[in-house]
Amino acid sequence: MRRVLACLAILSLTSPAAADVISDTNLPAAEDVVLKWNSIWLDCVRATGGPPGPIGRAGAMVHVAVYDAVVSIHGGYTPYLHGIPSINEPPSTRRRREAAHDVLVALYPTQGSTLDAELLTSLDGVPPGLERRQGIEVGRLAAAAAIRSRKNDGSDDATRT
Repeated sequence: MRRVLACLAILSLTSPAAADVISDTNLPAAEDVVLKWNSIWLDCVRATGGPPGPIGRAGAMVHVAVYDAVVSIHGGYTPYLHGIPSINEPPSTRRRREAAHDVLVALYPTQGSTLDAELLTSLDGVPPGLERRQGIEVGRLAAAAAIRSRKNDGSDDATRT
């Protein structure tokens, strides 16, 4: 049943409606933040290895956090986990970066310094100020919700076969 739910979560995030919300349609594909952090997640998988179950779970958690962070500000869609308090900010990419980063650090702690460097690099072009801080905070809240929602899901039970 968990596998079915994980597959459904991933499929729902790749649907056209979800793609409209989480994709930067005004940027070339190579610069899309969601695609960039998906690639960073896959780099974590390559660096740490592991069976497919935890890999799929990690990907679903990353993309749920990104989706919920975007929906909380952009609106027009239903959050997957819960509504994060909305703020008055035009759609941007700051919240996506932070949401993806925080989930990945929680799941791949040995990759923390690499992920921190990726986050700093990805924020280079974002001017400091209130909007940046608000975007980061929303990303953090979405990541915390995604992590919390999977905390006791049994995925770390090594005795199960």
